[in-house]
Amino acid sequence: MQNKNIDKLIEKIEHLEKQLAKQEKNDIKDDLFHKSLFDNFLVGIAYCKIVVDDKGKPIDFFMLDINEQCTNLTGVDRRVIGKNASQTIPFFKESDFDWFGTYGRVALTGKPSSFEVYVDLLDKWYFVSAFSNKKGYFIASFEDITKRKEYEEELIKLSSAITQSQVIVMITDTNGSIEYVNPKFCDIT
Repeated sequence: MQNKNIDKLIEKIEHLEKQLAKQEKNDIKDDLFHKSLFDNFLVGIAYCKIVVDDKGKPIDFFMLDINEQCTNLTGVDRRVIGKNASQTIPFFKESDFDWFGTYGRVALTGKPSSFEVYVDLLDKWYFVSAFSNKKGYFIASFEDITKRKEYEEELIKLSSAITQSQVIVMITDTNGSIEYVNPKFCDIT
């Protein structure tokens, strides 16, 4: 009878070992899948842990991982991993934007945030989106929107020039229906 119990125990252990091996294999597949997603995104991604002072105020963040596109967009390379942002990335400390407070709110409250920000040291505009996957941590994605901002500025200039022009301007669709007239047109008609 004792041999039967030992056999059952050995059978259970072997079954558990097979389940564990299967789970580890699935975990490895999941890790490879997530790593592939992380590395192949067309936007920069940084995974970070917020650092707070003794009163719980966000004062920095610890760089856990970044993807290659992060380096391409900002010049920040993988040497920042394992270090505090304030010590390795100058534009976080020298910016008028409250990076630590913004990312801290995301990491501590779990409430996502997105914003556009100009980084003076890089002379670039970024669209940033951040969310928390776990309290105290955040993932930030960002893309360079400098060209879009330049186009928007040019569009505003051209729109202003048409609006302020002393020449009559009328825009119609292909059927001849009027879509826009400038103030000078209204003054004369």
